[in-house]
Amino acid sequence: MMIRLIVVSIAISFAFTGFGQVPPIVWQSTFGNTGNEVMHSIAATADGNFMVMGIADVNGDEVDCDLKGQHDVWIFKMTPTGSIIWQKCFGGSKEEANPYNKIIATSDGGSMFISESWSKDFDATGHHKYSDVLTIKLDANGNVEWKKSFGGKFYDVPRNLLELPGKRYVIVSRSTSSDGDVPPNMDPVKFDAWVFIVNQMGAIICNNVFGGTGDDDLYKVLQDNEGNLVLFGQTTSMDGDLEGQIVEGTDAWLLKIDTTGNVLSSKVYGQSNNEAWRDALPAPNGGYFAFGITEDPGVLVDKGSYHGDDDLWAVKLDGNYNMQWQGVYGGSERETMMQAVAAPGNSGFYLAGGTYSVDGDVVKPSSNGNDEYVVKISPNGTLLWSFTHGGTEKDYANAITATGLVAGVAYSTDGDVIGGAGNGDGWIYKFKDKKTTLNQKQYEYPEGYNGEVVLQVLPNPARDLVAIDFGGINGIFEMVLLDVTGKIMMQKTISLDGSKRDESIDVSAFDDGFYILQVTGEKLFQSVQMIISR
Repeated sequence: MMIRLIVVSIAISFAFTGFGQVPPIVWQSTFGNTGNEVMHSIAATADGNFMVMGIADVNGDEVDCDLKGQHDVWIFKMTPTGSIIWQKCFGGSKEEANPYNKIIATSDGGSMFISESWSKDFDATGHHKYSDVLTIKLDANGNVEWKKSFGGKFYDVPRNLLELPGKRYVIVSRSTSSDGDVPPNMDPVKFDAWVFIVNQMGAIICNNVFGGTGDDDLYKVLQDNEGNLVLFGQTTSMDGDLEGQIVEGTDAWLLKIDTTGNVLSSKVYGQSNNEAWRDALPAPNGGYFAFGITEDPGVLVDKGSYHGDDDLWAVKLDGNYNMQWQGVYGGSERETMMQAVAAPGNSGFYLAGGTYSVDGDVVKPSSNGNDEYVVKISPNGTLLWSFTHGGTEKDYANAITATGLVAGVAYSTDGDVIGGAGNGDGWIYKFKDKKTTLNQKQYEYPEGYNGEVVLQVLPNPARDLVAIDFGGINGIFEMVLLDVTGKIMMQKTISLDGSKRDESIDVSAFDDGFYILQVTGEKLFQSVQMIISR
């Protein structure tokens, strides 16, 4: 018989779950005082620091700026270790608060932010009626270069912001207005996606609404290699720019336009329940990675599994926007998805949000499940690790960076949270991801081996006993259980002759966390991720 040599490479990622395995917090800080403070957005600057955007309503402790109203926009420049370099507050006498408020560092060394605003005074110049998109351009020291309130007489809400070549800026919002700065809405009651481009002085140079007679919302904008804009969000429409699409409930929506607003492509993704995209990143060889939520038990999952309610949802699209794979992660309760970033070294993606779950992929949550939730997946969607941070109250993440900074809010004063006042403090911490190591082992297989996947681990997550279902195949197999450092925790040889299809192993002596189960046979090699959680 002809034998070929196969080198099997198993990526063992440090799985940050369980008390001994959570990614270590390098530093953390709560920002605020007895008022209510929330961090919404964070952006790296060219000098190695960070611009942070949040809200504040009371001066004191870290908050030291010219507050004007109920919640003002709080902007500060921060060192990589959490020290405030300078800070400013912006807004008016009413509310400037929205979880999708956004700040970006600009190519001229300054920054620019968008915020929902209900104010008609102070910085909210030119306000229309209800909520507007307050947009302010700052120089490198936080001085205002220009400020505008964009909108109409109804509801105009910011979503995303991107700098384009030539010091132009595309602002993504949603709107029910049909006057003021906003082109006619396709439905006078429901939201349309509103996308407009401004020049370096804040003048609108391109202005369009997109959608149909349902509710339409776009959360992320990217520019492709041809200079066109690709946007990601959600829709309930089947007319207008969604003509010919089949939408059930709320579906994820991809829209491609040129920089004058002509629609080049419009496509929906989803099944019978609700799906939505919140973020997206370009793929190295064309296409996109899109990230959001799904609450569809019928989702055709390639990676992970649907657990219940809203789960995190990751999708890989090719250059023609066809789905190549999708992964689902979370627990039986609701997860929220706020931001995704590429992890260093092409090692995958960090997804940040919140969770109410205490099961599934959510390992070691707090007792009430209201925690920040951060997930790392590989470039092909495999769950590498997840962690929750927080205390006994509600804590959630709004932003994450590739360097491991997580920004959000902590209502807790216990658990992982140090120094909080308890009324809602801006919470920023840095975690340390550990590099993926590669273990290689050589196995000899007969010619024609096709790596057929037949193995199942039940239950997964496990507590004490695990059944390994071999799908009815026969043979002699070597089972090896590895921890996340590659250490062999268990090794045994079993023989299956058809009289039984599974083998049980006792994991009661092992710590909570992620493990790798390797099974080797004459015509089988499979590596399965297993979670132990009690």
